[in-house]
Amino acid sequence: MLNNGEHVAIVRADGSFHFHDVPAGTYIMHAFHVDFVFEPMRVDVSNRDGGRVAASYVNKRGRVHNLAIVPRERAEYFQQRKPYDWTAMLKNPTMLIMGFMLLMVIVFPKMLNSMDPEELEQFRKTSMTELLSNPNALDPNSRSQQQQERVAAKKNR
Repeated sequence: MLNNGEHVAIVRADGSFHFHDVPAGTYIMHAFHVDFVFEPMRVDVSNRDGGRVAASYVNKRGRVHNLAIVPRERAEYFQQRKPYDWTAMLKNPTMLIMGFMLLMVIVFPKMLNSMDPEELEQFRKTSMTELLSNPNALDPNSRSQQQQERVAAKKNR
């Protein structure tokens, strides 16, 4: 096709093509094929020598001596799908929360086992409502006299 459809030629079975009644001048030739992509070519048709033709690629320097059109690449109509990334599932906020909760289920009992038995007993006696009403219930400075004596006796051992 010359100049976006101004002149059109169809390729024959042997690969040749012929444009009819093309006046002298400069044209841009595009080749179209379903499976390939072609570079556009600049075609100069002269008044002398019976319409002598000179061709060159639009994006490259130098003349093409034999007007053989070679495809630049295969046509790609579809984008390649990205491969599945299983680590993306771990970056999901819901999975992060579930992982944190699983970690707490595993780690929290081990923390309770390593606690001082007296503090563990106090923790079990103190109810959640008591903690909410008195935030200092577990504060060592607000312990009863008896509890303070037990802690002091333990330190002396």
